[in-house]
Amino acid sequence: MFTNACIETERLLIRPYQIGDLDCLYELQKHPEVHRYIPEPIYSMGEMENIIRWSMDVNKKNTVNNIIKFNLAIIEKTSQKLIGYCGLGPLDFNPSLTELYYALTYDQWGNGYATEASKALLNYAFSVFQVENIVTTVFPENLASIHVLEKLGFQYKHKVQDLDVEFQEFEGLLFFSKTNPISLTN
Repeated sequence: MFTNACIETERLLIRPYQIGDLDCLYELQKHPEVHRYIPEPIYSMGEMENIIRWSMDVNKKNTVNNIIKFNLAIIEKTSQKLIGYCGLGPLDFNPSLTELYYALTYDQWGNGYATEASKALLNYAFSVFQVENIVTTVFPENLASIHVLEKLGFQYKHKVQDLDVEFQEFEGLLFFSKTNPISLTN
């Protein structure tokens, strides 16, 4: 279910990380405009390779009731190029919550891919994994991502504040939440 996951949209193929994704993922996360909205450090090539290998291993351990991390590459179908990533996992500063995250290569911003990929992953999480609620955080100045979240039906809840020192990089981010529409009808 996790190791062989394949989510397909009209323009995208969304699948688990593979070691061949290393160069593209490394370049994506270190681009200054992209990294501006990622609350993690820029990883070295070796660190990125470790993340990919760890992600591949974790997919063997993930269960519907315990998603350790579900990292997925976003592939544009026509070109077969990796244009981003998305995923699900415990929210760093509150692991009891399931977080949605995504990033696209800078040259693909504004093409609707973030909305398309995130919508597909949300549908997968809600229907296949039966996740009841998904949250995400976003930098207040990242208006494009806020717009994506609003289009996807996320609701703004509050500004993240008063975190422990180890999670200071998340201070001031906006917190959004979306409830599984399937669970509302049951």
